[in-house]
Amino acid sequence: MKNITKLFYFFAVSLPLVFQANIHAQTDPTNVEVTEGYVFVKNNATITLDDSYIRIANPDETFFDQAVTGLKQTDFSKDNNYMLITSFDFPESEENFKIYGLLFNNEFELVDKLEADAYYGMPHPLFRVNNEGVVTIIDPQTMRLEIRDGGKNTTVEFEEGIPFEMERQIYIDSDEKGVYVLYNRELIPIEENNPEFTLARYDFNTGEVAKSEISISSVTYCGIMDEKIIISGVKFEESVPTPISMRVNERLEIINETRAINFEGLVKFNGLLVGTFNKSLVVFNENFDKTSEKYLTGEGKYKRVFILNGKLGIMIEEDGMLWIYTSTNDNAEFDVELPQAILSFNNFERFVNVSDCYIHSNNQTFIIK
Repeated sequence: MKNITKLFYFFAVSLPLVFQANIHAQTDPTNVEVTEGYVFVKNNATITLDDSYIRIANPDETFFDQAVTGLKQTDFSKDNNYMLITSFDFPESEENFKIYGLLFNNEFELVDKLEADAYYGMPHPLFRVNNEGVVTIIDPQTMRLEIRDGGKNTTVEFEEGIPFEMERQIYIDSDEKGVYVLYNRELIPIEENNPEFTLARYDFNTGEVAKSEISISSVTYCGIMDEKIIISGVKFEESVPTPISMRVNERLEIINETRAINFEGLVKFNGLLVGTFNKSLVVFNENFDKTSEKYLTGEGKYKRVFILNGKLGIMIEEDGMLWIYTSTNDNAEFDVELPQAILSFNNFERFVNVSDCYIHSNNQTFIIK
């Protein structure tokens, strides 16, 4: 994967229509609020994610306060009406461990509890929750899919007896109609032109499984947007890495694709799509027609794009620091001289985006509004 990234980088920077930006600007980190511990606010309640407990409360009521050990991660349904908190109870020694999951609705009622086994040194299960509170879990070791829907559990075998591959890429996403899983069944050398990925879809209503082959060498993004699955990555053609992105419908038919764009981060903003890959930020429509593109010079690279209180948030990593900007117009432009926030670190434990932006690092919460 590292070689793919390097090869594509040299290919990408030769593209035209480049707007270059150097992010060395005058710093003013006054827009950052810092608080101790790992917290975020949702629906006027403060959620505390400690290594030993989870607490959800507002000034008048405590909704949940229990001991739950482990490293916490959060996943939200598209409309933020369900919140799944998973806790990875990593042991101090080289031992297997448990993953605990707690699903809350918008009123912070606990509507489901789950528990999964994880094995030391092995990939752990991946989790998603949709707007109906349906939790989907894919196990990378067995390629077994579990669907949890209001107390009803369903298990689906996508590939019975498939041998485990440590370097297999797996992506999962779900909406109200079904769940998609994208994976490479066999690890074929990336220079070959053969289709390497399988896109599988399980329909929640019919229980049917559909599959389709996706001709791509390595995936950098896979997710649902506007009832379509968007896949991006690179494809080797005659040993040359080429960017590729596509939109696929629920019948697993490719609607359109491009060989001019790829991305590893994607967000929808004002009816357009904004994608980032390394030093490139590109704005385009659902047909992959570009409206603008922006490259970074120097050592900086795009780390994340997100929505921050109706504006586009852009996170850039450079010189061991994080520079956070907000868009100045509807086409994702931002002023490099006016960062919204500057943080003196480039790695963090958790990123939570519910209206405001919460970055958890070194037992502190950095709040960007």
